[in-house]
Amino acid sequence: MWATLTDFEAMADWSTGTLQGMTGDIQDGGGVTITFIFGTDENGEPNSNEIRHTLIYDEGRAFGWSDPFPEDVGGGRDNHVYRVEACGDQALFVQSDEIIDNPYAATFVTQLLPMYQMFNTELKAAVENH
Repeated sequence: MWATLTDFEAMADWSTGTLQGMTGDIQDGGGVTITFIFGTDENGEPNSNEIRHTLIYDEGRAFGWSDPFPEDVGGGRDNHVYRVEACGDQALFVQSDEIIDNPYAATFVTQLLPMYQMFNTELKAAVENH
């Protein structure tokens, strides 16, 4: 599972929403650019975004970020983690996203939760088909 989850160049081949890939210094404390889809544009096409983050990276176990949200979307902090844990001969995948000190957090959760659930389902399918 970890290999599929961290093959950032191939991620867009199986992920149709949210996380699409990552480039940059893929190590703990490295500066990266995350490509993700959030919503659609005026033509109904996926709205692709690129956001700079400082990576939290624990090889084989977890990656994510804990960075400030831009002030134009309410400020606060985004603590997002993708974690893989061994469970016997299987793997447990946990995606968590904590949005703190942001007045729009509840709106973000309403919009993001279905996309995160889709990402999780697509990751499972990609791992099983690999």
